[in-house]
Amino acid sequence: KACSVFLNRICPRDCSYCNVVDFKKEKKKLSVEQWKKAFVILEDCGVEFFLILGTEPLMIGDGLVELVKFWNSRDYEYGFYTTSPEPWFSKYKEKLKKVKIRNWSSGIDFLDEVYQSGNWSDFTRKLVEKEKDSLVRKAREGVRGMLEMQDTVKETHALITVSKMNIEMVPEMVCWFVDNIKNIHIGINFVEFSMDKEMDFGKKKWDIPEYFFTKKDLPLLKELNRELLNLPKKYRNHIQSPLSYFNKYDRILNLNHLCDLESMALGVDCDGTLRLCGYKELGQKFSVFDLENLKEREKVFKIIEEKHKECSGCYWVYPEILSK
Repeated sequence: KACSVFLNRICPRDCSYCNVVDFKKEKKKLSVEQWKKAFVILEDCGVEFFLILGTEPLMIGDGLVELVKFWNSRDYEYGFYTTSPEPWFSKYKEKLKKVKIRNWSSGIDFLDEVYQSGNWSDFTRKLVEKEKDSLVRKAREGVRGMLEMQDTVKETHALITVSKMNIEMVPEMVCWFVDNIKNIHIGINFVEFSMDKEMDFGKKKWDIPEYFFTKKDLPLLKELNRELLNLPKKYRNHIQSPLSYFNKYDRILNLNHLCDLESMALGVDCDGTLRLCGYKELGQKFSVFDLENLKEREKVFKIIEEKHKECSGCYWVYPEILSK
């Protein structure tokens, strides 16, 4: 029912927790016409929602404008994920407005407006100062993108990836987004790590240990849960994640649950290779174009269902909602 689509594998950012850039795959990425065919195949398979990822899809250029026109012509539901980096945002924003892109989603893990106004712990300030220039630039460009596109799109969406760097600031970030950006939905995720070393949307836990939560950080997680629950309804209503999600401390600390998505999610890489989801490769070489053949489609989907049952899962699942 949902498909994560990596249109490319390059990005101008260098976020500490991300290692999705892949130049080998980028060299083999599909053309615009091939992507159009791929989307039609996925639609025929029953996909109802496309999460358009890059890493940074704005870097595709005019091909992206052509794809937006195509998605709209077929009335697809989609989320478009970008951090609005320069110079690509300024170059293509008016073209994307003209073709009426429907959604603008940004990953924003830091807001300088919030940081400057708060009295934060030493560990927060230490982690922020370690990479403040890149944090500020990503946040400012991401926020500007949402502000400049908010009157064009049907909805804006901010994704906060929670780590030890920003956990104290998250509730105030939620309030800032709601107060300043129209039609905002706010996803709150936790920084990923790979239990089985197979995920490629997050660095290994031991690469940047200061970012990840351990048992000694349980008071921080409980305080975040308490503060989010105590936010006025005006702000809570804009949080996409179920509030019950934030008290699953064992899951957050240990990533110790199995994925419940089964055949409800899959992914497609920039070269057309099928993925298990947006976080993990399938482990077997199938192309999206293999799904044109109904017998092959049945075979592939059976493999995907079995793989989902075996997957250690991730935080960004919400099975209690998606399975209804």
